[in-house]
Amino acid sequence: MNDPDIRTRLHAHFDKQGAPWVDEVQINKNRIDMVALVDGVLTGIEIKSGTDTLERLLAQLKAYRSRFRQVIVVIEEKHLDGVVAAVPRWCGIWIAEEAGAAVHLKTRGRGCRKPQPNKRGKVLMLARVLRKKELCAALGLVDDESLRRGELAERLVAERSVEDIEAFVMEALRQRKRAAGKDGLAST
Repeated sequence: MNDPDIRTRLHAHFDKQGAPWVDEVQINKNRIDMVALVDGVLTGIEIKSGTDTLERLLAQLKAYRSRFRQVIVVIEEKHLDGVVAAVPRWCGIWIAEEAGAAVHLKTRGRGCRKPQPNKRGKVLMLARVLRKKELCAALGLVDDESLRRGELAERLVAERSVEDIEAFVMEALRQRKRAAGKDGLAST
């Protein structure tokens, strides 16, 4: 089984739930495989197929943890022992198993932990994923040179709920992909 097989199954899973998703999002120096609104929580998803190694996983999770209240690693069975032993307890683990021509997702050992609390610093880091133009749109402002991106992010965090910010970030990511003409957008 390879990454595209697992990814296709994840797409179908989230589409069935009506959860928006987007593939391949740059987070600092790392690129997370997928971002989705899982039960209303912006969730980072890292895929490790049987051909992948786990060498970079802990560094990736650390980077993702700073942006997402929930992180899930989707793996093949061969990685289960290594992932369970290595990743922090807060990280959800889903196993992708082949069943004929299909790929099934199972939770083994642990699913997603309760999402992290809405800490102000984490929400501010999430808001900073947004570009200045996107922050202005979220705040109903006209973009001008006097406005600073950091100040706009602070204002967004002060004025909006975490759930609103997560939904807005998800939509902004989808719009960026659409504008770039890239695949990997949820149909919802």
